[in-house]
Amino acid sequence: MNKFWGGSAKKMLGHCLAVGIFISEEGSDVWTEEEKKESWANLEKALAWLTKQAEEYGVTVQFETHCPNWEEDIVLEKIPGYEDYDPEETKVVVNEIASQLGYDDITAMYHGIKEEYEGYNIHFMFFANADDRAHMSSVDVADEIRLLEYNMLYRAPGEPIDSFTFAHESLHAYSAMDLYNVYQTKQGAASEKIAKKRFESEVMLVDTGEGIEKSELSEFTAFLVGWHDDPKSWYAAMVQPHDEEAFAEFLKNHQHFDESGNVIIEEEEEVLRYSFEEGTIVRYTINGSEDLIHWRRFDAEGEEEYGYWESYTDENYYCLTDKNSAEELAIPFEGGMALIKYSPDQEYEDWLEVSEEEEE
Repeated sequence: MNKFWGGSAKKMLGHCLAVGIFISEEGSDVWTEEEKKESWANLEKALAWLTKQAEEYGVTVQFETHCPNWEEDIVLEKIPGYEDYDPEETKVVVNEIASQLGYDDITAMYHGIKEEYEGYNIHFMFFANADDRAHMSSVDVADEIRLLEYNMLYRAPGEPIDSFTFAHESLHAYSAMDLYNVYQTKQGAASEKIAKKRFESEVMLVDTGEGIEKSELSEFTAFLVGWHDDPKSWYAAMVQPHDEEAFAEFLKNHQHFDESGNVIIEEEEEVLRYSFEEGTIVRYTINGSEDLIHWRRFDAEGEEEYGYWESYTDENYYCLTDKNSAEELAIPFEGGMALIKYSPDQEYEDWLEVSEEEEE
């Protein structure tokens, strides 16, 4: 199970909300009224283009926009750049933004907006009055979605944020992948070449420099954002190396999602149970598929606390992921478990001792 169609923005279908927030840096210029209007017009242009692309696939997307701080910028001590990404620092920054908007934290802010836009897919867009590389990011929130998607958008001095950037980054929020050679590898270059041969002006591949109207949205990207359910065998050849594992897994289980991006559970079978002092964790196969395996953790009173999807197994562990956040859980085959933050160099630690083990 992977993190496609997870978090605050799942499939790009139905009602979708883009929340735009203007931010500037202490000691630097703030956004002028005219600059805001120019960039906001480009956002509207990008969303209209996405809506038109959706129509070509026979699906309906209804975008709305919301700006909670048009009159006054959020002013940060430092606007984080593309190379500055750090999960903990990211949370500090977005909580500071929420605080300046009158909320306790980003979770409270999300809840406040969600109450007004119930049932909407929601992604945030931070309009930075600084020059850097636009990117997609996310932050954990204390909510059932677990993950709030947002875009960091920058502008060159004296220029508005362009419509292509708005469209490209919005698609990322709804699970679209970059098709260009992100990490400048030989394998990545080969994948990019294949993508260019099929879709020369694909929006996730290249900026034509002529605005979003000159771009195309390929059937591959349409599949990733939920506009059709007919993946082709040649899709995998275009995927960048760092996305290959997630995409392969997605191909196995995409058909189990409904239009809202939630997993349809028609049947489940318990196949394994571990009990420990703090409670129980149970392994289930879903819809009779060995590729769709869910684990649920229950407290000592039997109340369900949380669920995880099994991503893969290695030599000693069942490796699970929370579909909507950056946490992993590792279950040793012989029992025991640890909850960790995922990063490439992190080890499994803080094991909880198992007091009893049952297998079915």
